[in-house]
Amino acid sequence: MKERTYKISLIFIALAVVLFNFQNCGSSPSQEADSDMKIINPVQTGSIQFLQTKAQIDNSATQLIAYGVCSAEQDGAILSWRMADEQSQQISSGRSLCDRGAFEVIYEEAAQLECNSTIRLTAFLGSQEKTELLVEKKCL
Repeated sequence: MKERTYKISLIFIALAVVLFNFQNCGSSPSQEADSDMKIINPVQTGSIQFLQTKAQIDNSATQLIAYGVCSAEQDGAILSWRMADEQSQQISSGRSLCDRGAFEVIYEEAAQLECNSTIRLTAFLGSQEKTELLVEKKCL
């Protein structure tokens, strides 16, 4: 009887180990119509995309950091980015690296942006793929 209990316990332990790999601990996101939050799966997009479409900074911000996703196939790719004002005049530009499915744009002179203005940040990967983020600088 002891041997049978041991074998059954061993089977359950092995089954638990195997099924643990298929466990999905993530909760399902709430679907609100007015929410700016979007769930993005970088493996399935096949393109680059900022995590948000709009962002806001205040007058005390010294830098702007914008995060985005890229696909696994684009790992190691260099993205170009460009910031332009409301009249499409270029403010700044630079490059970012797609690393492990993500990229970031860092703009160090955010304090020099005009108050109550909207800036368009556009990231490019080649000539086919691009994503945009509107940044509003609010001052009191």
